[in-house]
Amino acid sequence: MNFTIPKVGLRTIKTAISVFLCLLLFPHEPFFACLTAVICLQSTVSNSVKMAINRGVGTIVGAAIGLLFLILCRNFKFNNESDILSKLLIYFTIAIGIIAVIY
Repeated sequence: MNFTIPKVGLRTIKTAISVFLCLLLFPHEPFFACLTAVICLQSTVSNSVKMAINRGVGTIVGAAIGLLFLILCRNFKFNNESDILSKLLIYFTIAIGIIAVIY
């Protein structure tokens, strides 16, 4: 039986370096930084930059929609646990927010 170990590619090396840097720069909460680094790394630098910009814009839009949702919940008192209609309205608002973020 002939067993060979595949070579380590440059993308794997740069992913390992980026995770190392995230662990070094964010020692207390490195999980999301490492996850973002792994997701954003693409085959070329320009593709990685485009992916990072897309993630940044998506994060900003998602934060704005989340803030809007919190303002709506606070002002309209949606948090009434006994009212089924309130829960349905909250779920519907979340679904609309997800559509806006993904779009």
